Amino acid sequence: MPSKAVSAQGAKIKVSTGSGGPKPITGIGKGNPCVITSNGHGFKPGNVVALAAIVGMVELNGKTPAVQYVTANTYSLAGVNSSGFGDYTNGGTATPVAFSEVGEVTDFDGFDGQASEEDVSTLASEAVEKRLGLVDYGGLSISLKFVKSDVGQAALRAAQATREVLDFMIELSNGDVASFSALVKQFSIGGAVNKVLTGKVQLTISGPVTWA
Repeated sequence: MPSKAVSAQGAKIKVSTGSGGPKPITGIGKGNPCVITSNGHGFKPGNVVALAAIVGMVELNGKTPAVQYVTANTYSLAGVNSSGFGDYTNGGTATPVAFSEVGEVTDFDGFDGQASEEDVSTLASEAVEKRLGLVDYGGLSISLKFVKSDVGQAALRAAQATREVLDFMIELSNGDVASFSALVKQFSIGGAVNKVLTGKVQLTISGPVTWA
């Protein structure tokens, strides 16, 4: 049977470097995933949108989820379950986050976090009883060839200085997209005889990783 393994070649790591024009929201349904109505929105799976000014279903305001399933006038939000949210009344916008590719990437490795363990034992327990706490997606390590003028690399260095949380995307060669927010914990540069300058980036993931 032919392998369905996905080639790492062609994968792209992108970082948020701005935003596009806001798209008006005309309806939001309760469900898992949450589905938004916005006529002629133009979004594609994997796009990240910043939600704001929503009346009623205010739980969505301030979120930056990835777009998942798309029709001409609707799209769903990956990883967002709105079943228990307030009723949508009116208004709201979804502003697409603009991304720049981090250039000269040679390899990456991550999503390596572990959930903490909570001890829920009581005097009635016959042995230690545990359950898992919040999911921790850990971090992402990126190796690259250092290019000072690269827009994506420059955004990472700037975020390291400002300690700003940025939105990221990993686009795989088969079209799958992982979206997440992260802090740039490290951006180091190295060099050696007869070799080009290299860089090491360490991201600390904040919040969930969603796939579209």
